[in-house]
Amino acid sequence: MHISGIHKVFVAAVVAVALPAASASAAIPLTVNGGWQAFNFGSAGSAIENEPFIFTLTGPGVFKITDAFLSGDQFEIFINGVSHGLTSVPVAGSNVSDDYAAAFASPAFSSASYQLGAGAYSVTGIVTLSSRGGGGGAEVVAVPEPATWAMLIAGFGMVGAGLRRRAALA
Repeated sequence: MHISGIHKVFVAAVVAVALPAASASAAIPLTVNGGWQAFNFGSAGSAIENEPFIFTLTGPGVFKITDAFLSGDQFEIFINGVSHGLTSVPVAGSNVSDDYAAAFASPAFSSASYQLGAGAYSVTGIVTLSSRGGGGGAEVVAVPEPATWAMLIAGFGMVGAGLRRRAALA
């Protein structure tokens, strides 16, 4: 059976569309300011399951990642394909279950935060230290622009001035 040139182009187009769609379905989308997103991982040398974490920032932001449940795991983090080094050195023996904020705040758990500018991001990770695998959490938060902080401080100042004036009149 002979396949015509049109059929070859059609098959190539279907494959070109299907492969990226298949790999994107395994991604973990993060919502900016959407809270912690759970993830799982295997033993040392494995990748974080269902990665990459994908998100878009319209202004400055921070990507945070932490080990959770039982401490003792560590990761190498890649942002848009570039290694950003290892998360902090863990101290084995602590347990916070799935309280990702507590794990991130505890020096016993391996974690990291990365300041990022506006743009689209794809974050992956390799487990560098783990005897059993486990779980962790990741989140991305927007950082207010300096002008936003200035308006907030000015607003508080105006409220304070109004309260002082009201107290002086009473």
